[in-house]
Amino acid sequence: SKECSQELKEAEFHVGDMRDLPKEWTERFHAVICITAFQHIPFKNNCALKVLKEFYRILKPGGILRVDLQLGRETGYDPDLRFIQGIQDVQVVASLFEQAGFTILEKFNWSLEPGKNSYRRPISFHFVDFWLRKK
Repeated sequence: SKECSQELKEAEFHVGDMRDLPKEWTERFHAVICITAFQHIPFKNNCALKVLKEFYRILKPGGILRVDLQLGRETGYDPDLRFIQGIQDVQVVASLFEQAGFTILEKFNWSLEPGKNSYRRPISFHFVDFWLRKK
């Protein structure tokens, strides 16, 4: 993020624990971009909902949240020992977004063919991207 901040002087880049963002960030940001991270948050014990409520809190009114999720996997650990929340039903995720106070602006699915993913694994990956607005 330091390299990006030097190139994009008008943008702020922050790295933190999305389950517990700094209190001084309340209504500070116009947008939150969460790429390839939300799928690593478990849905049980309301962990995922807590993260979404944190995103909601730090966005300015009308702010935008962009989230992508991997579809079709079982909950568990991938070969790299990273936790993956299995998502079989996109409607479950849409319901979480709405519970957190977001309006879904756009949703689209996309896929990576076998060998085209960052680890060059011989399997297909399927994703869904959401663009959301803080009510």
